[in-house]
Amino acid sequence: MLDPGSPVGDLRRRLQAAGVHTLLVQFTDVHGCAKGKLVPLVHLEDVLGHGAGFAGPSIWGTGLPRTGPRSEYYARGDATTVQPMPWMPGVARIVGDGFVDGEPFDACPRQVLKHATARLAERGWELRTGLEPEFFLLRRQDGDWVPADEADRLDKPSYDLKSLPRQAGFLHELSQALTACGLDVLQLDHEDAHGQYEVNFAYDEALVSADHLMLFKLAAQALADARGMVFSMMPKPFADQPGSGLHFHVSLWERGEAGCSLFGSADGAPLTDSALHFIAGVLARPLRVATAGRSNQSLSGHGGPHRRRAGWHGPTVGPGARGDR
Repeated sequence: MLDPGSPVGDLRRRLQAAGVHTLLVQFTDVHGCAKGKLVPLVHLEDVLGHGAGFAGPSIWGTGLPRTGPRSEYYARGDATTVQPMPWMPGVARIVGDGFVDGEPFDACPRQVLKHATARLAERGWELRTGLEPEFFLLRRQDGDWVPADEADRLDKPSYDLKSLPRQAGFLHELSQALTACGLDVLQLDHEDAHGQYEVNFAYDEALVSADHLMLFKLAAQALADARGMVFSMMPKPFADQPGSGLHFHVSLWERGEAGCSLFGSADGAPLTDSALHFIAGVLARPLRVATAGRSNQSLSGHGGPHRRRAGWHGPTVGPGARGDR
């Protein structure tokens, strides 16, 4: 029986006081898609212990067998990520790390990121990222996908203030929901394609930013669905329109609340040696950087209307310069 005075018991009591009765245990697959299941709050201790169980081979991309000790995938909850979701009253999301046969699963994206940030922590560093996800709001018409706003037809709709107000209700609801979940929403705008929008988030520690991105996807999908629309981060739904990107603003910091940026220079120089080495590493490995973030929901797919094209934000070359897009 759970000790009500334990940290887990205290967490459950606080969630109950907030009206939470169910946990959404969420993990991310190798394609960047949110997966998970609903678990009654009374089983919080199980979720934080061995985790919520899933059939491993049923999760796309795991390569796990049908039988044996490695056939079970467990999403072990991270208590620091518990967050009630305003768009699902009574439900709180908790992010799970993938475990197989009692060990961290090397095809769990969150485990991969935790391993990478741990290597930085050994040097006393912290990676911070600010994200700018682009997305489409769509609807079905005669079997085809079209922009949800049928009047959104300008030849160059970037930052358009005629079509943006027509989605102001959705965007405001999305911003309010994410703000209630602790995300710092900086800006929202209409992007380059018909039915395409962008949200900018303030930078945070890399793992926190990644968890925020998945929460943004869950919120946007649910709120768009409630309005009869489909939220999509598909890289290029229309062959004759720009596709969606996911911009990262990346920096290294000294760890700790008082930590300083490793890129800024106190003597007035534009960039520190650490910053120059960081940039050199990115330029030396452009393909790795591009493919690291690639999934069906971020950079690009292969073939057909999803192919990357020069002049749009899907990477085709590896240049580098101040302010280079």
